[in-house]
Order: sequence, then C-alpha cells, then structure tokens
Amino acid sequence: MDELVTAVSHLFERLFTRSTLTEISAALVAFGLAWLFGRMIQNWQGQREPGVVPAFRQRVLEGARRISPFVLAVLFLFVVRSIFTEVGLSTDFVSQVLRLMTALALIRIGVFLLRLSLGPGTWLRTWENRLTLVIWLVVAINMLGWLDPVVA
Repeated sequence: MDELVTAVSHLFERLFTRSTLTEISAALVAFGLAWLFGRMIQNWQGQREPGVVPAFRQRVLEGARRISPFVLAVLFLFVVRSIFTEVGLSTDFVSQVLRLMTALALIRIGVFLLRLSLGPGTWLRTWENRLTLVIWLVVAINMLGWLDPVVA
C-alpha cells in the first residue's frame, strides 16, 4: 500500500510543474481536435438503416466511424510530441499519454473485431464500450506501473 501512496504522491509532484502543465494543455487541445474531427467523420458517414444486415463496406465504414476519434487523437498527440521535441520542451507526459491512447485505439479495434466475429445479434454489441474501457483500464494501470501495488 505504501508503494501506491508513494507512486501517487510522485505523480502529483510532477503534475504541477510548468512543463507538465504545458504538455497537459497540448494533450487537451489534441483530444479536442480529435473529438471535433471524429464527430465530423461520424456525421459525414451517417447512420445505416436499423435491421439491415450490413455489407462488408458498411462494416468497414462503421469500424472507421467508431475508431476515428481514437486514431485521430493518436495522430495529433504524435504531432504534439514531435513539435515539443523540435522546440526542446519535455515530452514525458505527452509520450505517456500517446502510449495509453495507442493502447486504447488498439483495444477498441480488437473489441470491435471480436463483436463482428460473433455476429450481428451478439450480447457484445451492448457491452462493447464497457468491455473496451475495462480492458483498457487494466492495461493502463499496468503500463503506468501501478498494477503490482494495486494487486498487493
């Protein structure tokens, strides 16, 4: 338990430095742009008719629509990290967020493909977002090095 408290206190010490706050602000801008462009893609792609079995092309478009905000966030974070590197700013926080967002995008793709493989009427359709979040939280806690202290 002491390891977890130490890790959390170290996190808060690093969180409130000027460079980290700059990185957080840039990451929030990247997330905002990703959300905005993701919504534009979702509106452009439109909704398919309910009850119709989708063709391969419609499944691909649905997958692109669902994953686009995550992929765009990864791309924008990569651009932010590249700019920070060129300017000479710290990229520790942005690099960590980029790793976590990449993991989230890959898990989202995997759960979507699992749902498609189980068929159109599967229980996973209603639990897809929740399952993605639970899997990602476990992976994120492990990536941050907090899994062992949490389990202990």
